Amino acid sequence: MNFKLDQLKMLLANLITSAEKIKAKKTQLISDKHNISVVKPTFKTKELAKILDVDESAVLSAIKEINDNNPDFTIERSSPYNKAPYVLTYEDCLEITKELGILSLQQRREKGEEIECKVISVHNGKGGVGKSTTSATAATHSHFDFKNRPKTCLLDGDPQGTLSHLSDEEIRSSEDTITTIMADNFHVPRDVRLSNEKQSEYRAKLEKLMIPHKLGSITILPSLSVDKFFVVQYCEAFTKYGVPEATLEGLTEEAQSQAHQDSLDKVRNQIMTVFKDCIIEPLKPLFDQIIVDTNPDTNLTTLMYLYASTHLIVPVTGRSADIDAYKSFFTVLEMLSENMMPDDCGLFEVRSLITLNRRQPKEIDDNANKIMMNMNCFSAKIQYSTAYETASEKGVPIHWLERKRGGAVSPALEQITKFYDEYKLWLGWE
Repeated sequence: MNFKLDQLKMLLANLITSAEKIKAKKTQLISDKHNISVVKPTFKTKELAKILDVDESAVLSAIKEINDNNPDFTIERSSPYNKAPYVLTYEDCLEITKELGILSLQQRREKGEEIECKVISVHNGKGGVGKSTTSATAATHSHFDFKNRPKTCLLDGDPQGTLSHLSDEEIRSSEDTITTIMADNFHVPRDVRLSNEKQSEYRAKLEKLMIPHKLGSITILPSLSVDKFFVVQYCEAFTKYGVPEATLEGLTEEAQSQAHQDSLDKVRNQIMTVFKDCIIEPLKPLFDQIIVDTNPDTNLTTLMYLYASTHLIVPVTGRSADIDAYKSFFTVLEMLSENMMPDDCGLFEVRSLITLNRRQPKEIDDNANKIMMNMNCFSAKIQYSTAYETASEKGVPIHWLERKRGGAVSPALEQITKFYDEYKLWLGWE
């Protein structure tokens, strides 16, 4: 009998029994407290003109052309009066954009313009700094980018699955997960992985996993609970590589050491590239951007995400503990990259984003300003806002929340718009 193990089992059983006795009082939701409704956003002609980067007169002319010549589509004014302003729905905006002849990213690519799918990882080695909110916000604001109209894949790289609530559908049951697809292909040579046949096979498996976002231009590739065991399978794959003893016979000590290093390099490159080859590459033909919401650990899995990425956003707050973790993150990332990252890493753009910012206590905003002075940052600072919590509680994009005068939603959206204006330039869309 294992006395210590029995003691542990008894301790855990008692803790479980005690925990069951805790009857927590239900806390009041932010959304209930502020009584904010869910509404589909509408746009003024002036707002659409700014998004499309055209004169408002061009938008008004397009509306007249549609109403005069398209019997199947009518754009309504806010009231029956002839001079009443137009209230544009999402569908209205798309129709106007089409009438103006503004090409989407996909259409520009089809005409020969070199616009590659961008892969944006959102990561910091600490939790609670707004990674998932940043990922979701970048994706949802892209939906309302009527000029570029990007198709977005929101890839949930966090096994907690924080982004799945943004879909009206349940996660689908499938024999394959992101983890199984990668684990099954650890040992497949890269040239085989990247063949048309294999890419089509991976793409078909991934499409079975995808669920639609509430916004039609976005698709969610969710993580599943089993994905948290990926690191175990990753490490197991490492143990299966080595140099046979017979191969080492007759070699000098230096040659044997080099043989072991070559074997390690081989397995490193073979396994570190599997996420890019088997998950990202098959998705690229389907999307204009793939946004990867990572978990807070900075480990080998993180490096696989970064190896596959073209851009990295590092959310950070002005809280002193978060800044300490932020500085450590780059040190750890450098160490892991030097030892584990394959030479052909595609990541070439890194920017920090101030999140959850507060003007009080003053030290938080001061710290945020110091980060912006010393690091490559977006100039937009995302302030703490109850609007994000409300959107999360209601399971909707923040853009769907009612915009009350003096409320939290409009200021939050103004900051998001400022961030996105920089974001699309950063990606090279404009």
